[in-house]
Amino acid sequence: MVRLIRLILAMAVLAVFSIFSTSVIAAEAPSPATTSDGGSATPSFAAGLAVAVAAIFF
Repeated sequence: MVRLIRLILAMAVLAVFSIFSTSVIAAEAPSPATTSDGGSATPSFAAGLAVAVAAIFF
């Protein structure tokens, strides 16, 4: 039960952090960051930060 509560809290923190980090990146960079194959680099960066924050909780 405690693990479930911690998981829900971690998910909530990750969701807020991901939204905040992508909005800050979008505000700072007028042109979208793209990878060499034309894909956007921002989602992978936000995902990396989310994994790092999740590692703190577990």
